[in-house]
Amino acid sequence: MDDGGTFVNSSMVRGGVDRGGGGGRPASLLLIDEAETFLLPLAAELNNLGIEVSTARTFDAATAALAFRRPSYVVSELRVDGRWLFDYIDEVAERVPVQAFGVVTAYPSVATAVRFTRMGVAAYLAKPVLARDLMHALRVPRFGTGSDAMPTTVPLDWPSLDRTIWEYLSRTCATAGSISEAARRLGLDRRSLRRMLAKHPPSR
Repeated sequence: MDDGGTFVNSSMVRGGVDRGGGGGRPASLLLIDEAETFLLPLAAELNNLGIEVSTARTFDAATAALAFRRPSYVVSELRVDGRWLFDYIDEVAERVPVQAFGVVTAYPSVATAVRFTRMGVAAYLAKPVLARDLMHALRVPRFGTGSDAMPTTVPLDWPSLDRTIWEYLSRTCATAGSISEAARRLGLDRRSLRRMLAKHPPSR
């Protein structure tokens, strides 16, 4: 671990982006979060699945890690070391496609989920999250070559962000008791919320 807070798995080497789909090489992932109580256990769990993991506790450290090696996937908390991911994701996108990006946050909201969906990120999940669930959400084609690897023939059936948002809105309305109260809790306009709920739920 360097002074910037980045740990690089000893098996990682310089090179281009590898989705972990060929040549027997496992997928690689950069995990960005300032909370070590979340960062380290999840990194260890991902390693056990055969994923090559690097971690960073700041966006500056993440930039240094990306300069060293372009990972297959990047996963980050919404806010790290006082900076918002919205202000950093463009820098990441220069090295790793947004479609290979995931958000795992302790502060999920419909507004940020919608914003990241429009940006094209692969996954938006609330903490806590299991490593295998994260791999499913990112649609990683395989889990490396370890004993806990998932065969490539197993279909991954994970709800889309659109479906997740619709279910979250519905649950909020059910607990709030009215559209007006649900809109207040969600920070949305009542008429906008009503239109969103009036749509047919995404099939997946």
